[in-house]
Amino acid sequence: MSLLVVAVLAALAIGFFLFWKQAGKKPASNPKSTEKTQVNRNGELYLETELGSTILMPNNQFKVILYGSTGGQEIGGYDAVLNFDNDSLHFVSGESLLPALQFFSQARDDGSLSLTGVKELQSEQNVILDKTPLAELVFDVVLPGSGGIDLLFHAGDTDDSNLIILTTEDILGEVGNLELLFGNEVKITSGEVYSIPGGNIQVTVEPVATLPPVCNDCQTKVIINVNNGTESKDLEFILGGIAGFTGDAKRAHGYAFEVGAIERNSVTLRIASYEK
Repeated sequence: MSLLVVAVLAALAIGFFLFWKQAGKKPASNPKSTEKTQVNRNGELYLETELGSTILMPNNQFKVILYGSTGGQEIGGYDAVLNFDNDSLHFVSGESLLPALQFFSQARDDGSLSLTGVKELQSEQNVILDKTPLAELVFDVVLPGSGGIDLLFHAGDTDDSNLIILTTEDILGEVGNLELLFGNEVKITSGEVYSIPGGNIQVTVEPVATLPPVCNDCQTKVIINVNNGTESKDLEFILGGIAGFTGDAKRAHGYAFEVGAIERNSVTLRIASYEK
């Protein structure tokens, strides 16, 4: 049984004991108490990098945010069990982003990380999650390897990730894992043909129109052309805007691409190979 379930059960037991003690009587048996209500398992836990980038550079540090949604249901806490390759990634620290929950983290040598958030007994705040950031995690990239941080989840289990409502039922129904790639950064001048080392892939960046500094809600479009010698493919990135969208990684011919810094006549690209 998970630490969270034990904590919630303990909190409920203490609460009921205090209630009946103040009432001066023992709880009466309820013939309907054995009937189980149907649990709506529409809760979700998922991971995203802080800046949206999924292509990592060797020896860099990056942040991962754990988010949760409970479908309008109040919870007493959560457990999140994360698995990752500890030859490639090193867990540095974890910090709660939700003050209503007490936060605990435990990293193991096998590359697993357990996170627990438990509602304090004295707290009167209802904890209902809607794409709510729960925790910020810091990792170091040790060396390129198998990427990804997965949330361990098997429906019905209590020793993995879960979202626990006040009746100690688990409502977690879905998790979102984080795929990570390891690559390099390269600065490419507009119109220049860049050849990716070790292959026949050539990348060209089309000229980018720079925006005035006062245009905070404007978007910048970056188009790169990826050619493998027989087929050419254009990848379009939309960056900036009110939401500060940075552009997801896009793939072509066995490589993934992300746009970094944009200057007047050049663009910094993050490039990583992947298995098709």
